[in-house]
Amino acid sequence: MLRWRNSAYIAPAFLISIGSCLAILIWSAVYPFGRVFTLTAFDFNEGWNVYYAQKVAEHQLLYPSNPDWTTLNYPALSFHIVAALSKFTSEYLFTARILSLASLCLMSILVGAIIWHVTRSKLSTYLSAAFVIAFFCANATNFVGMDDPQMLAQVFFLAGLYVYMRYNRSGFALDLAALLFVLGCNIKHNLVEFPLAVFLDLLFSSGRRTWRFAIDFLVLGLISVLLTIRFEGGAYLSCLLMPRSYFIHGPSAAV
Repeated sequence: MLRWRNSAYIAPAFLISIGSCLAILIWSAVYPFGRVFTLTAFDFNEGWNVYYAQKVAEHQLLYPSNPDWTTLNYPALSFHIVAALSKFTSEYLFTARILSLASLCLMSILVGAIIWHVTRSKLSTYLSAAFVIAFFCANATNFVGMDDPQMLAQVFFLAGLYVYMRYNRSGFALDLAALLFVLGCNIKHNLVEFPLAVFLDLLFSSGRRTWRFAIDFLVLGLISVLLTIRFEGGAYLSCLLMPRSYFIHGPSAAV
């Protein structure tokens, strides 16, 4: 009788919580999701990203020694992904926007998966997954559906964190997490707090595994840098470390 009474109260509360969160999620997502299908640019950054995706499609170097009208201080992988997917849509901007929306949904799933692994609570899992989308739609609207590699990079970093936690710091998990983190860094390199958090966690729990993860990350990172320099231009590292500059009359006239 006690079990029945508890379940009778828990089930409606669960449904009400999930229903309320879904209503808030849908309400907050209508505008940022809908504007993806408009022709209006969110900001100048979208045109900047389209320009480099087009350069990849035209087999031009992304990091030449003498840049043209602007410098690229982002890693190259996102532009290759957008250029490849654009072969099916014939449109760079719309492809990148859909990729951004898909990345946000994948982020929600990965956060839910991490919470499920930690808590084994369905309510916490669903609420956390819904919160990710609602939070971005309400407080980081410019990134939702925008042609920018930020969302896509976060998918790889969250996937690395999930693998690390899901497989309990095993050797295979460390190798795969390091690979996913390096791929994420090749999309957007400003999310280093994810591999740093894993490194610190290992540092306080297992010295041997700390070195394995660190070596994996450094070796894979070095390989990615060398490959980018080989195929995209020798100015890769210098471009990543410099502010975005624009040239009117040539590379020597930055404004």
